Order: sequence, then C-alpha cells, then structure tokens
Amino acid sequence: MLEMSMDLSKPVKLSGISLAAPFMNGAYIGSKSVDDIEKLAKSASGAVVVGSISVKPRKANPGQGYWIHKERFYSLNSYGMPNGGLAYFKKNLPLMVKLAHTQNKPLIANVIGFSKEEFLTLVGLVQESGADMVELNFGCPNVWDAGKQKQIVSYSPSLVKEILGYIASNKPKIKISVKISPLPPDILRDVSKEIVASGIVQAITATNSYPNASITTGTGGVKGQRITLAGLAGRSLKPISVGVVRQLKEMLPKRIEIIGCGGISSTNDVNDYLEAGAKAVQIATALVDDGLSVFDKILFQSSKSQAQ
Repeated sequence: MLEMSMDLSKPVKLSGISLAAPFMNGAYIGSKSVDDIEKLAKSASGAVVVGSISVKPRKANPGQGYWIHKERFYSLNSYGMPNGGLAYFKKNLPLMVKLAHTQNKPLIANVIGFSKEEFLTLVGLVQESGADMVELNFGCPNVWDAGKQKQIVSYSPSLVKEILGYIASNKPKIKISVKISPLPPDILRDVSKEIVASGIVQAITATNSYPNASITTGTGGVKGQRITLAGLAGRSLKPISVGVVRQLKEMLPKRIEIIGCGGISSTNDVNDYLEAGAKAVQIATALVDDGLSVFDKILFQSSKSQAQ
C-alpha cells in the first residue's frame, strides 16, 4: 500500500499515449457496441477499451453468463465473447474511435484471434480504424468449440512466439499490448521473454480472469446442476494479479509498460497496482456490478484522500 494516495485525476502517459486518468474499462460485456463506447467515452474513464473483437461474429453462450458470489468475494463469467465480428467493426470501429477522441480519450481495441492469421487480420482492422493501440487477447479462458476447449495462448510460450513473430514479420504500424492470464512464475518468465524478444509490444495487461473455475452454491449453483466452467475475476483475483504485476516489473525492460487488471473497484485498489509497477489499470467486474459510477467513485475517493 502506498503511504500517500496518488492523485488519480491527473493525466498519465502509457507507452506514449496520453490517458485522461490512469484507469479505464477492460474489454467486457459492456464494451461491444457503438452505444457502449459512447457511454464509456462520456464517463470518467481515462481511456476507452472496446472488445473483444473476433473475425467471425460470436453469439453469447447459452444460459447464464455471469455469476457474482453472494458476498462479492469473486465473480465468474462465461459469456463467450459475443461480438459483431469483422464486418461489424470494419463499419463501426472508426466511429467508436471518433467518439473516444471527441472526449479527448484514446481508444484501445482488444482482439481475439484463433490463429496467427486471424490475429494479423484483426491488427490490420484496428490499425486502419485510427485506434491508438491494439490489445491482443492471449488470456481469454473457457472458449469452447464443438465441445472442446480452445487453448489459452498465454499458457504456451511457443504459441506466443509464433503469433507475435508472424505479426512482427508484417511490420505493424500501431502500438501493441498483450493481455495475459494469471500465469505461474515459470510460464510467466518464459512468456515474458517471448514478448520482449518480439520487439513489437509496448505494454502488457495483467491479468485476464483465472480459467476453469467452477460454479458453486456460493455463486448460485444448485445440487445436480450441470458443471459449468468459467473465468474467475473480481476481488479474489486481485492479490494474484498484483503479484503478476510485481514480477513483470522486475522482468521487463522499461520500454514495455504494465496495465494492471483484476478486482479493482476503489482508489486503494488502483494505488496498489500502481505501487506494484503498473502505469494504469483496467476495470471490468465492478462495471458489471455497479455501472460506470465506479469511475466517479474512484475519483471522489482520490480527491478526498488528497485533501486530507
């Protein structure tokens, strides 16, 4: 914990991009449409994140996609990354960028590819839209196809190397960040080496939700219910993600900055990540639970702390 809270109302630079404040939304269920982005742009968020964007349109997983623990210890989500796909965002992403820029905020587009070719296609889409950064989603858990779970990219250093190498060979002209899972130390070290070696990454977002968590009675599960796997997020993820940020701060060269993510809903949460080495943070679960007023609450807490 910081001895003195940072002033979170001041702009910051993230990989050369000016943010109105050091916090923003993460790619979540409320950042998919033009209407979503317009509301986020007008909020107190320091930047706007859209996505995840995939090449093919994706429908939401059937049934309930979000569960919050009855005492808010954690949340679980398994929406399935619903979005309009390449055609929708080719038409609407430039407008989303304009909406963010009109409010003097950068726009970051989070993309999810299921091959190196798809990732490259999506990088091109974002680059052409005028967005400020593309965030490669290497950590989305529990994606299923034909009854089989797709591999989570950030758990495979060789796959990280292959995808980033393929993108690098095509000389991207947009700033790139990589969103990773809450990795154990050995895999985190190896993945970080591949990210650094690629030479094209300016930031790492740590972390996405923890994969393969199960629905329980504390989150609305009932006896005899079909077992459902989901990504664990919210308050319980914070100590793990802050730990990953601290490790990354030691591993990475100064040219690669860190965006913290996981369990953030207060000024203290933001400050914990900044003290650990993050330059900015992303918020998702708190936005699902409490809406855009979370940003205002963080700013109010920060100004109150500064006045004391």
